[in-house]
Amino acid sequence: MSSTKAALLAPLLVCTACAADAKGPAPQCPAVLHGAALKSVSVFDGPFAEMADLVPDGGRKTKAGRVDTWDLGYVYKAGRHVFLRCDYGKPQPVEIKLTVPVKACALTQGAKAKSLSCK
Repeated sequence: MSSTKAALLAPLLVCTACAADAKGPAPQCPAVLHGAALKSVSVFDGPFAEMADLVPDGGRKTKAGRVDTWDLGYVYKAGRHVFLRCDYGKPQPVEIKLTVPVKACALTQGAKAKSLSCK
């Protein structure tokens, strides 16, 4: 496989590797992936093709930066799934379907790093 093809497929492989079973933790956007820092996160109510990009339900400033939160329990109660798009500034973002229901996700943004946690 060529290095270009491998680079383009890497995000898909990461997404597949992130899949959790019904008892495991929810997949998340790693703060660093293949040496690249997380640049941005989008949270979707349903598949990306539906373009239901959610805005945070809340946010607060912290000493280190900012924390934005999404309340997501209602998505699963309605029979849908949450999808994450994690952008690392690479050719394409990593897209993850959260098959394990979560109540909320929080994006922590510091001066030098970002991280996303879903529970």
